[in-house]
Amino acid sequence: MLRQTGTSWDSAKGTIKMDDDWWAKARKDIPGCGKFRRLGIQNEDQLRASFGNIISDGGDHWSPMGENVVVPPSKAANETDDDAQEEANNGDEEEV
Repeated sequence: MLRQTGTSWDSAKGTIKMDDDWWAKARKDIPGCGKFRRLGIQNEDQLRASFGNIISDGGDHWSPMGENVVVPPSKAANETDDDAQEEANNGDEEEV
């Protein structure tokens, strides 16, 4: 929500500052978000201490949406098997 154009942050309250129409749409799209309109996250400091240094750099996992797509060995093996089967099937077709 915060990354949308025109969204602003109220540092004093720890809340997202937007007009009534925006909040009405947000409540429809994200059930339960209305509670954050007037009151920020209660344990934000504890969450930041616990999870603040966690980042995803792609070094220890694979994601199909990543910029540098690396096909995991298990998936690559399946694609190779599928390609071989498709080639075998194409060779079995008779010309009419």
